[in-house]
Amino acid sequence: MNFGLLLPTSAHKGTPMFSKILEMARIAEESGFTSLWVGDSILRARIEALMTLAAVASRTEKVMLGTATLLLPIRSPVLVAQMIATLDHISGGRVILGVAPGGEDAKPEFEACDVPFEKRGRRMDEAIKVLRMLWTKNDVNFSGEFYNLSGVTLDPKPVQKSYPKIWVGGASKRTFQRVAELADGWIPFDIPPEEYEKHWRSIAVLAKAQGRSLSEIHPSVYLYTNLEPEARSFETGEDFYLGGMHESTLSTHGRKQTYTAPEEVLEKVDRYAEIGVTTIILRFAARDPMGQLKACVKKILPSL
Repeated sequence: MNFGLLLPTSAHKGTPMFSKILEMARIAEESGFTSLWVGDSILRARIEALMTLAAVASRTEKVMLGTATLLLPIRSPVLVAQMIATLDHISGGRVILGVAPGGEDAKPEFEACDVPFEKRGRRMDEAIKVLRMLWTKNDVNFSGEFYNLSGVTLDPKPVQKSYPKIWVGGASKRTFQRVAELADGWIPFDIPPEEYEKHWRSIAVLAKAQGRSLSEIHPSVYLYTNLEPEARSFETGEDFYLGGMHESTLSTHGRKQTYTAPEEVLEKVDRYAEIGVTTIILRFAARDPMGQLKACVKKILPSL
C-alpha cells in the first residue's frame, strides 16, 4: 500500500503558512509517504495548486506530486499541458495529474471564469485527449466541440514517458465510464470500502468493453481523518494558519469529521487493500495538521 498526504493549502478563512506546508512535505517524505497532494479551487481561500507543487518539488526528491483534484474544464488544456510538463521537469518526472469536472459548489468559479458549467464533463473529456496529444506529438491537429488546434507543438515534453498519468476523481456513473475510457487512475473522495468495491467492479466491466484491462487503471482513494486526541501530544504550539481557520476545514463534505482512532484507520486500510486499492491519500481534517502528521507517523505508518 502506498500512502499519500494532502498538504493543507486551504483554510477557507485563514491562510496556511507556506513554510509549514514545506516542512510538512519534508517530514512526510522522510517518514515514508510516497506521494504529496494538493487540492484546487479558485474563489475559495486556497493557495494555488501547481505553484505550490513546484515549490514542494524543489524541497523533495522522491515523492510523487499530485493534484487531488484539479478543475480541468475551467482551464485551457494547452496552458495546463505546458504547466504540467514544466512541473514534471522541475520535479524530475514525479507528477500525477488528478482531475475532476467539479460539483455544484464549483459553479461560481466556472461563472467567474466565463466557462459554461453545464458542459464541464464533456469539456474535461476533450481536454484530457488534448493533453495527451500535446505531451506525445508534434504539429497537433485537433477538432472538437470545445477545442480546436492546428499544427500546435508543445516543447519541452514531460520527463515521464510517455506522459504524466491522469487520474480522474468522482463517483458518478459518468465518472465510471470516464475512468474506464480515459483515465490512468481513479481517485474518489471518502467512499466506504464496500461502495468502492462495487464501483470498481463496474469500472472493470466498462473498461473491458473499451478493450482495456484494470491493470491500466491505478486504484486509489482520498480519505478524511482526524487523529485527535493522539495528535495533541505532538502539537507544536505554533500557529499553522494566518488569521485563524474556518470550521468547514474540520468537515467532510459538510459533515463534521469526528475522531478516528489509529486502529480504525488501520482496519480501513486493510479493507481497502483487500479489494485492490494501492494508494490511500490522507487529509487531516483538524486544526493542527502538523500534529496530525506526526501522530500518523508514530501511530499508523509503523504498522503498515
